Amino acid sequence: MQAEKMLNDIYIDLFLNHIHREQTRTRLLEEIDAALDRNDKPTFMQLTDSLQQLDEKE
Repeated sequence: MQAEKMLNDIYIDLFLNHIHREQTRTRLLEEIDAALDRNDKPTFMQLTDSLQQLDEKE
């Protein structure tokens, strides 16, 4: 029973981390689009760097 609970906790943690990463990625992509629309190069560069770091963690 203890091993099953621990395994379930691990799966839940992995799932929540995946959801968080996907939400962060979606938000970054939306903010990148907005920075492009504003022609805001510094923000665009910072956001694309953040997106690249996020993608490297996967």
